[in-house]
Amino acid sequence: MMIPDHLRPVDFPIAPAQKPGFVTGFTGLRVHFSSEAEAHQAYEGALERFQNPLRWFQQPPVADRMKLHYNLVDGTNTPITGRGPAIGDYGRVQVGASKTADWVHIENVGSGPDMVSFTFRPTGSPISSAPGETSHFYTHDATNTMTIWRDQKDLVSTVQIRNVRGNTLAPEMPDAARRLRNHAYWIGSELGGQKYMWTTWVGESSLAGIRATGKGQGYLWRPRNTEGLTSYIPELYAHGAKAALTSAREGVSNLMKLVH
Repeated sequence: MMIPDHLRPVDFPIAPAQKPGFVTGFTGLRVHFSSEAEAHQAYEGALERFQNPLRWFQQPPVADRMKLHYNLVDGTNTPITGRGPAIGDYGRVQVGASKTADWVHIENVGSGPDMVSFTFRPTGSPISSAPGETSHFYTHDATNTMTIWRDQKDLVSTVQIRNVRGNTLAPEMPDAARRLRNHAYWIGSELGGQKYMWTTWVGESSLAGIRATGKGQGYLWRPRNTEGLTSYIPELYAHGAKAALTSAREGVSNLMKLVH
């Protein structure tokens, strides 16, 4: 997968290597400002939001549609406050009113002058999962590297997805209801959920920066102020189509087991 030049800095954070047979994706947006000082101000505004996952996906009307919450916690499931994410922290992801959480942990943090990135990987619950279990609708292979940086007069926000596969066939997950739920989430992500989610994330990041400069959200919608949103998540292409079909078949099979 080629990352567009206008969304790639000279020292681009290294995301984990892509493996054959897995789905990959990339979403990013570059916003232009009138000076480096203004772009730095925008970066600081975006950074404040970036370091507080509780603020992600909370802008209306998206908040009402997605009902998605990222909670930064430690190994005892205690909320982390007063600082940004760090290596070893956990993310507890709640979708809607579901009592079932998806878990990720932070395995890498990159930083530099006016640049920061976090790499998340699906993992087990630190308080209830069995050894080796992944409590997420993606397998442990998947990673998500989120980055914001200032490039001269511009603010850039990106999301790099690597090695995505649905966590639907794991032998250590005997719970048929959990498997069925993972099938549903995996298929939903392949049918456009991921694209909507990460397009929303980079949009919110950009808006946080824009508002920090005193401008309104209308600034984002003027074509001359941005270098087009790129959102490449191959929902129904190549490996995505094959994985979605396999997941659908397994989902029907598990549903039948639950019914009978």
